Amino acid sequence: MTQTPTNLHAEWSVFFDVARLKDMGNHMNIAANEEECKNLARRFNILDIQSLEASLFLKQMPPHQFIKITGEFKATVTQECIVTGNPVTSEIADTFEGWYADSHQIISLNKARREKAIKAGEELPILDEDEDPETFENGQIDLGELVAQFFALSIPQYPRAEDAESSLEIIVSDDKKSAFENPFAKLAEWKDKLTKS
Repeated sequence: MTQTPTNLHAEWSVFFDVARLKDMGNHMNIAANEEECKNLARRFNILDIQSLEASLFLKQMPPHQFIKITGEFKATVTQECIVTGNPVTSEIADTFEGWYADSHQIISLNKARREKAIKAGEELPILDEDEDPETFENGQIDLGELVAQFFALSIPQYPRAEDAESSLEIIVSDDKKSAFENPFAKLAEWKDKLTKS
């Protein structure tokens, strides 16, 4: 019997029961609802997420029966333009893959690798992701959290509105103008004070 998931406070949780995994693999489509999008936007410090959806394929891989997840997501997000501060909306999409295994299985596998390396007098190697999978507990994988993590890596770091370049030119022009005018403005103010006194 599957136990209740422990990850109850994630902004977007879609749990997959590993016992449902078919020999040929499973296709899944998931989408965050309005409340989940709002919570994710707060988590990643952006103005809004209008939509976030993903298509995934899960398959068990030999020899250690790890579960490989490949997928793609697309999202519509709104952020602050780094130049003007105005809202800028963009479409983002990317592909990803993840590897999972039961926590007990990983412990046994890592223990065996460590003992083998120690016996051979070798340093422990840096493992690829397919050799060092994420763990899952209670026979469940949180697909929503997996997509959320890869989504976070694809959020534009320097969003710019369409008018950002022209706004930047105006700001630079004003700065240059004030740099040249200010000394003379101050001199004029000083001269006025002298004539009035």
